[in-house]
Amino acid sequence: MYACTVTSAKHQPRSARGITLVELLVVVALLAVLAAVALPNLERVTASMTRDTQLEHVKNQIATLGATAMLDGRDYVVLGTDPEAATDLPAHLVGRTPYPLDVPGGWVVVIEEPILVRASGVCLGGRVTLTHEDVEPVHVDLVAPFCRVDAS
Repeated sequence: MYACTVTSAKHQPRSARGITLVELLVVVALLAVLAAVALPNLERVTASMTRDTQLEHVKNQIATLGATAMLDGRDYVVLGTDPEAATDLPAHLVGRTPYPLDVPGGWVVVIEEPILVRASGVCLGGRVTLTHEDVEPVHVDLVAPFCRVDAS
């Protein structure tokens, strides 16, 4: 009258036995394929973020020209990263302190005309071009009288 079923160990359902080595190897192989696809993109994204951070660093230095001159109490002349620019200065800029731009490696700061920043924080404006071998040039216009940055 009473039915009693006994199950043996070899007739247990498949889910109770765990995963097989083949299933584990398939999962590891899929993870390896995903990593091979994702890593090159991750490297490009990291390099792009680094360049963007460096660009913002240089633009912030340019934006604070007037404030730095005022805090230091001295006139500055901004020449860019071209060493030749310091030799061809107009007479009214000779003897002025070059502004110490901290430019990360790979970046070049080109200034068409030297930019004079007075100790009062006033500048006459100018145009700065930031170049890097991996990105298009970025033009930054300094708007007088306080060198407000207008990037295009």
